Amino acid sequence: MNPFKDYGEIKADYDRYEITLKRLPPHLTGKALDLGVVNPFTPILRKTYANLDITNTTDGLDFDRDTLPYPDKSFDAVFSFEVLEHLMNPLWNLRECRRVLRDDGTIYLTTPKGGFPSTFMWPDAHFHEIDRGRINVLAKSASLRIDRIERFNKGPFYWWKMGIFRPTLRVFFGGWFYIEMKKSGTE
Repeated sequence: MNPFKDYGEIKADYDRYEITLKRLPPHLTGKALDLGVVNPFTPILRKTYANLDITNTTDGLDFDRDTLPYPDKSFDAVFSFEVLEHLMNPLWNLRECRRVLRDDGTIYLTTPKGGFPSTFMWPDAHFHEIDRGRINVLAKSASLRIDRIERFNKGPFYWWKMGIFRPTLRVFFGGWFYIEMKKSGTE
């Protein structure tokens, strides 16, 4: 079986997008910020949430240190799908996401779950893979509260596509998190 699904004009990693879509709320409206440039998931999100105005960040924005170029409280939702693990300073990024989030808004994110033996599981582009304790500390430090956290693994065809050794270790020691965060208190 092919691990990619035909989404019309694009073919995309079936597991990554389907698993995320199943966890997101069925109805989202208003304005959303999707961290990162337009990617294969963007048109899927736009089709799924036709009443949601989705803005992507521009190329060249450094999420480790740059201020997001949007006014405070601009968005009802912020999407951060597999971004945090690529950052040297995920706390800065979460604080910026909080800043642009409306008071009743939600941050939706996915990130690989850190675990032992991390040396074998982390791709070179990952600076952090975050366990449950670390995401709680990051959220608290960014004045966010975690309303939902769910661990998941990708399906067997993902592993077939990616090889055997690292994905097998991830099944037993890692996985991914789907997380929903809201503002808590004042910053």
